[in-house]
Amino acid sequence: MTPATPLKLLLLEDRPEDAELTLHALRRGGYAPIGPRVDSEAGYLAALSPDLDVVLADYNLPQFDAPRALQHLRECGFDVPFIVVSGTIGEETAVAMMRDGATDFLLKDRLGRLGEAVGAAMEGRRLRREAEQTATALRASEARFRALVQHAPDLIAVVQADGMVRYASPSVERILGVPADELIGTDGFAMLNEGDVQWMRSTVAATAAAPDGSATVEGRLQHRDGSWRWIEAITTNLLDEPSVGGIVVNAHDITDRKHFEEQLTHQAFHDALTGLPNRALFLARLDHAFERARRQGSTLAVLALNLDRLKAINDSLGHPTGDAVLREVAERLTRHVREADTLAYLGGDCFAILLEDVPDATEAVRVADRLLVQLQRPLQAEGRDLVVGATIGVALGSRPDPAADHLLRDATTALSEAKARRPGSYIVFDEGLHARAVARLELEGELRGAIEREELRLHYQPIVDLANGRITAVEALVRWEHPKRGLLAPGAFLSLADEAGLTVPIGTWVLEEACRQLCEWQQSTPAPLVDGIHVNLAAAQLHQADFVGSVERVLEKTGLVPTALRMEITEQILVEDLRATARSLRALRDLGVRLAIDDFGVGYSSLGYLRELDADVLKIDRTFVRELGHDEASAKIVRAVSGLAHDFGMRVTAEGIETDEQWSAARTVGCDLGQGYRFARPVSAGDVEALLTQRAVGSRA
Repeated sequence: MTPATPLKLLLLEDRPEDAELTLHALRRGGYAPIGPRVDSEAGYLAALSPDLDVVLADYNLPQFDAPRALQHLRECGFDVPFIVVSGTIGEETAVAMMRDGATDFLLKDRLGRLGEAVGAAMEGRRLRREAEQTATALRASEARFRALVQHAPDLIAVVQADGMVRYASPSVERILGVPADELIGTDGFAMLNEGDVQWMRSTVAATAAAPDGSATVEGRLQHRDGSWRWIEAITTNLLDEPSVGGIVVNAHDITDRKHFEEQLTHQAFHDALTGLPNRALFLARLDHAFERARRQGSTLAVLALNLDRLKAINDSLGHPTGDAVLREVAERLTRHVREADTLAYLGGDCFAILLEDVPDATEAVRVADRLLVQLQRPLQAEGRDLVVGATIGVALGSRPDPAADHLLRDATTALSEAKARRPGSYIVFDEGLHARAVARLELEGELRGAIEREELRLHYQPIVDLANGRITAVEALVRWEHPKRGLLAPGAFLSLADEAGLTVPIGTWVLEEACRQLCEWQQSTPAPLVDGIHVNLAAAQLHQADFVGSVERVLEKTGLVPTALRMEITEQILVEDLRATARSLRALRDLGVRLAIDDFGVGYSSLGYLRELDADVLKIDRTFVRELGHDEASAKIVRAVSGLAHDFGMRVTAEGIETDEQWSAARTVGCDLGQGYRFARPVSAGDVEALLTQRAVGSRA
């Protein structure tokens, strides 16, 4: 058994377990390592010595790193091999370290090569020292040269200018699976990949043409088993050296490095979950396709696709199921686009498809139709049959445009419009969509500063007792006094506020201003002008962690009696999450705040949840009130709902009363209160105060 070779080692490593793995790898490589392990700059400087055989350094330590350690070694002038052993170093970093003087680098998961690397490094140092000491003798002694080359780990060959191999080191068999003697007298270029031959011939010719010429080149050589090995070769002109008489090729096997680079490139441009191209690769291909289309006069199209129900699936079934849905959608979409097209996953619930050489919009629409049909079919995910659905925006690249990525922007704009109009459909982009999108963005930017600039206003609409026309309360309705566009109704900006995350601050402002105004009215006369004020409540406000506390603070700040505040919540919000909503509403009731259910009968009309809520007022939606006096079915529905509401202790308000006939009919079917243009439109605080002093509006029905 060959005894282990003593190795004077300085190990720069902060993790004991990694240090032990490194020492174990050295022992397996035939070495007996002797020397300290250090993890600080001071310890490293204290241990540096010219007698060391090798320094092994982790790249990153808590307070020190390999580049600094290498700098210290160079500054000391010690000829000691420096090898980086790290689990995180990338190729660019490794190349930079090698350029700065590092001998080699290894990844910690490749420690099996450590012994060989240390041997090569020590051998390299020995060669350097011998070369410095006996440079003249080495050039004169071909035998000495051959002895050294025979033991080099890299492939060393001597070729003629035409590529014929005159010598190959034994390492060629390890790298290419071919014994060295079989290569002598053969054409070295014949082993190259076809794509690398011309470049290698040019490099060898240029080296041969220049005395003492040298060049570095990469290429692929074929292994005996048919695979390709990447090599990095340095060619040196020694044609005039009598002991060589040829061009020396020193080649290092970089196959593992190339594969690692390919993996990094793939990861950088592909999504790990779906395996599809990501946004960066999609935009790169779009840019190239756009340039080709402009040169050839052809048309391309971009489809932006959004999965309609992925969020609901994630929220209800969990993200593992959502991930399975994404993988299945990716596979299904891949089967239904052309091989020449690019399907990309942009993240979240968004995909994009690049269609090249489409004759017109009809073909792009046909593809969109086909994909929508496919995504309406159930798919299997985690053992469940799920329908995810999709909405698509289409943009064509036939119009002049200065930037390819505008196509994706336009497709996304069309997608947003399609989602707003009818999910599950598609829309083809036109310039009108872009103009509206830009205007919407500008309006959003202006809306963000509307509160600080005091541009929001409250208008108030009376709520009257249908029996006598007396005003019992008012509803606060927000308006935006836009500096250029004038007074904007809620429909012009509240949906935008919701998308921009401004619903809560606007809602808080409305609540505080409404409470302040009611207090002012109540304090202006001995007898209160109005009993209470209604304030609309948005879903985003209900979802605040401290929503009830924020209401309590507003009441304390304004001094309003809680029973004078009536907070309105739509039936739609109740139906979406009754249990969570009911908890917050009960907490409001505990404060003394009164509750009203607004827009009753819209969309998901249901009476079952009324018993879950201790509400004070039920507001019948205007769609039922409009038909009173004309449609007996509507009258029966309102009469039944009013009776049930009264059984639960609620008063009933008819919304949207515009005529005396509707006023009379609403009283007949059991409504207690009314609201609508018959009594008054929403008006400013000053105008509504004049109405309040009258105590009643209109004559009794």
